[in-house]
Amino acid sequence: MGTVRNVYTNIRSLQSAIKDAGRLRQIATVLARHGFGALVARLGLREVAPDAAVLPPADESERPEPTEPVDTDLLVAELTDAGRAGDVEAARLGLPERIRLVFEELGPTFIKLGQILSTRPDLLPADILAELQNLQDNVPPMSRDEVAAQILAELGDEPEQLFATFDWQPLACASIAQVHLATLNPVASTPRADAEGTMRPRNERSATNGDNGTGPSTVSDEHSEALPEDSSPSEVPPDAAAAAPEVVVKIQRPGIAATIQSDLHILHFLASRAAAMLPELELLDPVGIVGEFERAILKEIDFTHELQHILRFRRNFEGYEGVRIPQVHAGLCTESILVMERVRGVKVTRAPAELGIDPYEVAPRMLHALFKMMFRDGFFHGDMHPGNILIDEDGTIGLIDFGLIGRLSPQQRDNVMDILVGISREDYPLVARIYFELGIKEPGTGYDYERFEGDVIEIMEQHISGRTLNDIDIGSFFAALVEGCMRHRIRMPPTYTMVFKALVTVEGIGRTLAPRVNFIEEAQPFVKEILLERYDPRRLMQEGVQTLDALTRFLRFAPWNAQQVLRDLAHGRLVLSTELHNANVLGEAAENASVLQGRAIVGGALIVAGTVALPHGIPLFWGVTPLSLTLFALGALAARPVFVRWRKSR
Repeated sequence: MGTVRNVYTNIRSLQSAIKDAGRLRQIATVLARHGFGALVARLGLREVAPDAAVLPPADESERPEPTEPVDTDLLVAELTDAGRAGDVEAARLGLPERIRLVFEELGPTFIKLGQILSTRPDLLPADILAELQNLQDNVPPMSRDEVAAQILAELGDEPEQLFATFDWQPLACASIAQVHLATLNPVASTPRADAEGTMRPRNERSATNGDNGTGPSTVSDEHSEALPEDSSPSEVPPDAAAAAPEVVVKIQRPGIAATIQSDLHILHFLASRAAAMLPELELLDPVGIVGEFERAILKEIDFTHELQHILRFRRNFEGYEGVRIPQVHAGLCTESILVMERVRGVKVTRAPAELGIDPYEVAPRMLHALFKMMFRDGFFHGDMHPGNILIDEDGTIGLIDFGLIGRLSPQQRDNVMDILVGISREDYPLVARIYFELGIKEPGTGYDYERFEGDVIEIMEQHISGRTLNDIDIGSFFAALVEGCMRHRIRMPPTYTMVFKALVTVEGIGRTLAPRVNFIEEAQPFVKEILLERYDPRRLMQEGVQTLDALTRFLRFAPWNAQQVLRDLAHGRLVLSTELHNANVLGEAAENASVLQGRAIVGGALIVAGTVALPHGIPLFWGVTPLSLTLFALGALAARPVFVRWRKSR
């Protein structure tokens, strides 16, 4: 059945990919030229790239079974061949550099894929992750005519009519968009639109011409900046131009959305091929990776998502000292245009040398901002590299580029907090338990928890035991944990990998700026706050009520469910499928199962009896009477071996 499903998936994927056969041929050729000819052959793409130097597939008998952990070294040796790379220069490079060159040559979609993969230490080794972080967009800037045409199409007016000044020389240029400096027209203001985050409808004609007092919004005078010398001002009074707020205009390249959609079809096709023809990649889940990437990049090319992110960050940091989030001018924003206040400053890593800022003031402030985002707001910046953290002359931290964000539910925040607590207290079993519980496990795969816990304890002893907090390298510790999970066929959910990536990145910046600032100690106030909130009587009461409600609903439907099972059994509709292994130990297993079954029945009966006894007696707390409490305790004691066996079997 699985083979039929793979064939069907490949046919459907091929129907999508074949719409752009030329692009598929280009991808196969680029892979082969950079030494990935064996991969092209294994994916069955030799027909689309007949001129590429590809290798024959490896002997099928030498391939590992899908149930075995991925051996990265063997896989790389099989799928790459640097010596036969078509490009002479590429043949002299290592594997990480060649992978980066492939992504860069294939353009915007693949560059973004590489950038997202660079945040996934659970998928790729450290040397490849480091190289992918150096991905660069090798694209020429849009011409003046292209920029003007895009603004006219999106906003309904020429740049000279919408802005007091507009610098045609791009401030930054990338594959998806480029950024220009501008100043808002000082005679135009729509503050209500900015306050509510109301975006300008696409192609709605602007009414900024003349002196009618309508048009794009402005910011307060306290954010005004002097105009750059290379700006091209419109005909406005000099004093008005000097007071005009300076903004950055992010303009999406025309046609980029269609290009990305086409590449996504091909990526889905290639991922399906890889899943079917490279069983050793099963744990990496190539189809799932492409699906996650598709959701991320489709949000990134729709600037309405980034606009909402900025508005939420501004609400979260309102009144928070030392952190600046740019004001967004929603009246000038569409799906392809984003206009926001310009945040001035230098990269955080250059601030001490260029501005004379005390690093022991900046580093803790940066860490506290990240901890606030994660543990108080549950909404954090997902790409906090030095280029997105700017420091101004008074030490204020300015954050930019809000396309990639992460969200944490209360339970996820508790899990991350427990890991930090376990590290600070050297509570090895706690860290092992949390990592095991939050990891993604494969259905039908048996897991040895005791062995997993032993490996985690060994990793913690290597990285934590006997070291002061200042000596702990959080980055290498998390990387070792993720690698250990992969050995046990356990993957980290993307949310957690983004969390750990952000923690490691900011901790690394802080360690570079101020080596004596301790990551764990700076997190202590937030740890205490979360722990106090977790054990707040009101929260405990609410959780107790929810648990009791769930138990009540279970008991309410239990008789009906039991009747349904018996009815299905009587009519032959209940089918049990069993597969026996190691029949020589079947007798012992049956005996143990019988004992556990008896304990489960006794424990369940006592808990039910305790529930029935709730109305009888004087309540001690939460409506629980002494009799009910006794029955609950006896039931839990009787069922404890069942719970222990269940935990070990997960």
